[in-house]
Amino acid sequence: MNVTHYHALTERLKEALYARDDVIALMALGSMAGIDRQPDEYSDHDFFVITQANRQQHYRDTTDWLPYPEQIILHFQETAHGCKAIYNDAHLLEYAIFDREELKVARINSYAVLFSKVDLSDDLKPIRHTELPTIDVQRTYDAMLSNILVGSMRAKRGEKLSATTFIKQYALTSFITLCWQQLAPDSPHRDTLDPMRRFEQQFPQLATDIEKTAQLPVLESAKSLLRLVELFLSDTVPDSRAEAIDIIAKRIATD
Repeated sequence: MNVTHYHALTERLKEALYARDDVIALMALGSMAGIDRQPDEYSDHDFFVITQANRQQHYRDTTDWLPYPEQIILHFQETAHGCKAIYNDAHLLEYAIFDREELKVARINSYAVLFSKVDLSDDLKPIRHTELPTIDVQRTYDAMLSNILVGSMRAKRGEKLSATTFIKQYALTSFITLCWQQLAPDSPHRDTLDPMRRFEQQFPQLATDIEKTAQLPVLESAKSLLRLVELFLSDTVPDSRAEAIDIIAKRIATD
């Protein structure tokens, strides 16, 4: 969706919901909020709708309140509060419906209140996550090495789907989280909720290396990830676990 149409859809959504007596507020999230970054042609619409009590499920179940409902080709409730809708041009709406009590379970960082008929200041304070998460660096590092080993052994056993999860999901997520924490802790690109977001902007070459690692067969991916750990992280943690890395690498290399 081009940016002009994107903003037009936002305005149509805002006007339609403001006119409804059972809707209290509309909040834009991420690029839709236009705070830290602006939407582009790849952006979806990510938002919260806050309704009167006992009206939230109606908005999860229906689509007539959304812009251009006749163009929606897929709509479903994904979580207890969240829904997705896809238009016939493949544009995605990802949204959650809360009453004020349910809003307590939400987590937000970059957001804008597009309208509110009540003062939500006290409601929003406890759900804002604008501070970066605190992690135990050594524990995260050690868990990453352990997951590489577990995944590798499962791959050798023939359990490649499970192995892929341990190496390309668990261990890789830990690696990326540690890169932010140890190599660029104050980066403006760092997301407080999702370590995968905008990693390429901070570490363009490393991101390319990680992408290549993730595309390798699972055991080769494990070897490559260990090499990246040695190159980028080993010198930044209290205990580099050099002996453990060497033993894990040798175990992976054996038939």
